[in-house]
Amino acid sequence: MIITPGYHVCKLDFNDVIRFHKNNKSDITVVYKDYNGEPIQKPIYHNCLIDEADNVTDIGLYTSPATGDPICLETYILSKQLLIDIIQKCKENEEVDFLKDGVKANLHHLNIKGYHFTGDMPFIHSISSYYAGSLAFLNQKCCMLFSMKIGISIRKSNMSRRPNIRLFLKYRTLWWPTAAI
Repeated sequence: MIITPGYHVCKLDFNDVIRFHKNNKSDITVVYKDYNGEPIQKPIYHNCLIDEADNVTDIGLYTSPATGDPICLETYILSKQLLIDIIQKCKENEEVDFLKDGVKANLHHLNIKGYHFTGDMPFIHSISSYYAGSLAFLNQKCCMLFSMKIGISIRKSNMSRRPNIRLFLKYRTLWWPTAAI
């Protein structure tokens, strides 16, 4: 099973993570990235402590990371049966936080490995980091990282006689009326 949040924007090849998970015979694989954002005011990230053998030895909840600190991306690989077992145990104990009650509580009972994601991903936690992350995505080189196929076509809109520009991305198609450009 792959568990991942919907609020991260990055290109992560899950085949590599699954291969890492299987090769290490992990019970749970936690994906992490070295923090490279601006200093933060409110502690919102979870630091991972990773040893030389990629074992997750501890997880600091709601921390203010320094540059280079490994941050848990809240993306996990685990078996369906283990997920069911963790959910049942959490339900019995009236626990609701998967990271704290499911992963961190089992650090010494399960084989939990850390997969180091080195790709691009903005850490967005303020207006200025949102602005910087948005500007980075406007960069054509960054856009190419998220799609192998980019094409532009111009066509006449049936509703108005103004042409629309259509940008094809591998997974999405975006439309802009030319008046907005």
